[in-house]
This record gives sequence, C-alpha cells and structure tokens, in this order.
Amino acid sequence: MYFYDSGVAFSLLGIKNTQQIATHPLKGALFENLVVSELLKERLNAGTTDNFYFWRDKTGHEIDVLTDDAGKLNAYELKAGETTSTDFFSGLEYFFKIAFQSK
Repeated sequence: MYFYDSGVAFSLLGIKNTQQIATHPLKGALFENLVVSELLKERLNAGTTDNFYFWRDKTGHEIDVLTDDAGKLNAYELKAGETTSTDFFSGLEYFFKIAFQSK
C-alpha cells in the first residue's frame, strides 16, 4: 500500500521530525513510498497512464517499480542509502537477465 501524501504515513507512525526519519526502521519503505507517489503524480500530470507494476519472484528477487511506455520497459530500484552498493543493483541485473535473455 502506498500513500499519496507521505505526511500521512509519517503521522500514522508517530514520526514528528526529520531526525526520527533518519533512524526509523521503515526509512527505506517511507522513501520508496515518497518516490512512487511523486512518479505517479508526474505521470498523471503529464496525461500518461499510471501503469506501474511491482515484480517479485518466489526466491525474493524484486523490482520496486516497472513501467511500460509504448513497449519500452523501464525499471526503477529505490533505495534510501547514503552510499551506493553493488547489492543495490542485483534485482535489476537479475530481472534484465531473465527478461531479455536471448532465445
């Protein structure tokens, strides 16, 4: 479930200031919610469809957001980390390996 207004999610969780967000165990989920809601707003304001998808297989590989734009597949992996890790891209690499493998 995503909230259109991240402030509502913060309020329901009792988060009252930015210092609490920085150490909250749901920081990553809150960040993902914020980005998904902004992507959705961008698409709706541009008059495009809200064709967002989430992908996860039975072994736990996942993609946070997939969009299909006239046959062009876009994949987004959303992370709240302050530094980049190669692990951040493992879901994308796996998905594109199986989605576009040569037949």
